[in-house]
Amino acid sequence: MLARWVILTALGLVLVSVPGACTMFGVRTSEEALHDVLEREGNVEIREYRSHLVAEVEGEGDYSKAGGDAFGPLFRFISGDNAGATKIAMTVPVLQEEVVPGNDDASSRDDSTSSDDEERASRTDPRWKLGFVLPSAFTSENVPRPEDPRVSITESPERRVAVICYSGSRSEEVFREKAEELGRWIRDHGYRAVSIPRSAAYDPPWTLPFLRRNEVLIDVEPAGKGS
Repeated sequence: MLARWVILTALGLVLVSVPGACTMFGVRTSEEALHDVLEREGNVEIREYRSHLVAEVEGEGDYSKAGGDAFGPLFRFISGDNAGATKIAMTVPVLQEEVVPGNDDASSRDDSTSSDDEERASRTDPRWKLGFVLPSAFTSENVPRPEDPRVSITESPERRVAVICYSGSRSEEVFREKAEELGRWIRDHGYRAVSIPRSAAYDPPWTLPFLRRNEVLIDVEPAGKGS
């Protein structure tokens, strides 16, 4: 019992004294994109997200490289590289999705989670879009204008989203595996996918893998709607 108390006390001192240690041990304090949970089954949820702003940058290369390249301009934007030099609090999640030609018409596809092998094979310049969800206090009227032209501010409308949660690796391989798993759940539960999958990360890279909160999100609607 005494040994356990000593361990817990030492852990408490680490959490207090090391910047970012709370995040490392799975405690999250950042504002999260506002939503309501409508349905839950195991590690899958159906959520209703409220409208919010997202700062986005496109990066070239594979999943990891493009995300890394896009992170810098976004971080500088929230750190004050904007009109008025306004510092913006970091929120969660950090979103990433593949930039696919013709994706604007994703809502008309019967299965937006299926891989288009021929299209991917023909592309020599893969691109991914990284997005920071902005705090709910910002609107299109008061959000600071980015100084870097690579940063764009878009409004994510209110939407219904299927979400699968998982911990561990954030690799592209795991992302695609979870997207396929979520796609099957969507089809089996009377929904229809109306967007391509996007990843969502809630913790910095140094967070212990088994404590990470990772997600894949796909916009959905009832299967019979619009048919």
